Amino acid sequence: MNKIIFGRRRAVSETIGTMLLLVITVVGAVMISNFLQDGFFQGVNQNPSGVEASSDSIQLTGFDTRDAEDLINIDDLHNEFNQILCAKGNDAKCTMSGTADDIPGVIGGTEFIALQLRNMNTGSVFLRNIQINNELHDWDEGTAGIELKAVNNLGAGTKYPRAGFFSIIPSPDRPNSEKQFTSQEVQGNEEVRVIIKLDEKLSDIKMWDSMVIVVNLGAGTKYPRAGFFSIIPSPDRPNSEKQFTSQEVQGNEEVRVIIKLDEKLSDIKMWDSMVIVVNFGGSQPAQFIISSGDAKW
Repeated sequence: MNKIIFGRRRAVSETIGTMLLLVITVVGAVMISNFLQDGFFQGVNQNPSGVEASSDSIQLTGFDTRDAEDLINIDDLHNEFNQILCAKGNDAKCTMSGTADDIPGVIGGTEFIALQLRNMNTGSVFLRNIQINNELHDWDEGTAGIELKAVNNLGAGTKYPRAGFFSIIPSPDRPNSEKQFTSQEVQGNEEVRVIIKLDEKLSDIKMWDSMVIVVNLGAGTKYPRAGFFSIIPSPDRPNSEKQFTSQEVQGNEEVRVIIKLDEKLSDIKMWDSMVIVVNFGGSQPAQFIISSGDAKW
């Protein structure tokens, strides 16, 4: 025989019930408001203090990893709205038909994320590189001094970092707040925004997946890295060993180009010929043949 037991419960008064409903409604509205705020920065402490704000730290004060328009409140910095951060492009939701350096969307380059960092040191630090899920992203020297724009694909002058690279811009309350830094240096107690274009070797990241981000600090680069070059003035000019902040060479200007050989290059014996091609955006590159082990100036 089935036994049914009826319990006795005291009902909640109408007044208390109404108050509970009001509390639930207010709490829910606040949560939704915080969730929908542009950039999601209000949920991150902008002025950290206490134990976390040690004198030798870099503080994360904000970030933007959304599939949305105007990331970190920058006009025209968009990701494709597909619930995934596309990098390698293996996921069916990623429409990556172009190159990794192209802007995200129908054109199909890798997507962007943005960090807001504060240097808690009294002195300068240098953002050497940034790892995202163990993939290294370097500073893009080609963005130095250029206004950040991601309306069209990269053309004359880099307007946003290439895939696998990042650039640095000031906090939004600073003058020229979208002009990209000319170096990796962040001044003491300075807050900056870091724009990262995901490396194509990185696996696609689904929305709400965790990302491990490591910011590696180091001394400022004093000479070009392997596979890169820098430009300095001719020896008769002022500050003749100060490296240029851009790739531009003025009309009738003489410069010196310092090249650190790429590790993929085969070793070159003394007196072997080298073919050097200088691409400068014209219809025809400049080509030179020089001998190793020689000098002329």
